[in-house]
Amino acid sequence: MTHSLPVSLKKVFTVLLACAILLATASFGGSTAGAISSDDNFKVYLKLDGIPGESVAQGYEQWINVTGVQFGVESEGTTLAGTGMAVGKPSFSALSFSKSFDAASMPIFLANAQGKAIKSATFVFVRGSGGIEKPVKVLTINLSNVFVTNYSFNNTDESVSLKYQVISVGYSTQKPDGSLNAMIKSAWDVSKGTTATPVIP
Repeated sequence: MTHSLPVSLKKVFTVLLACAILLATASFGGSTAGAISSDDNFKVYLKLDGIPGESVAQGYEQWINVTGVQFGVESEGTTLAGTGMAVGKPSFSALSFSKSFDAASMPIFLANAQGKAIKSATFVFVRGSGGIEKPVKVLTINLSNVFVTNYSFNNTDESVSLKYQVISVGYSTQKPDGSLNAMIKSAWDVSKGTTATPVIP
């Protein structure tokens, strides 16, 4: 009688934002209702608790202008012959974002150097919608109990990585007229490895 050896499998699950979205030159004209894609025109704003930025956009004054966001989840699994696959504990990557040097840069740098906890970090994705002049918020990512784990500077372009205890995501689909449906929400407590109550400001 022969036995099959376990085969280790690694599956990478991308959560909403698997690849960076380049937004630096985005405008609101010409957007249409529907799912988010990297072809859409967005503005992304970040509110880091206690760290003001330089945004002057209405409703996002002193938020941080962000040019790209990326994060993901990785799960280890093992397959045994005839038994299917058992998925192990998920591993959440740091959430990384890019930006240009601004008033928030040195406070972020110091938070990294000092290991300072930041209460929350809120990313808001805003796009225009057909027939509505005011841009609409379609996606929000909120992090709780945040630490800056990496800060990189390159000719005024910056990359920052954040680790967090809880991640909450809220997404609103758009109707053909550009108005929003009720927000879809979910959250995960990384420290406990369980779902959590979404916190969407």
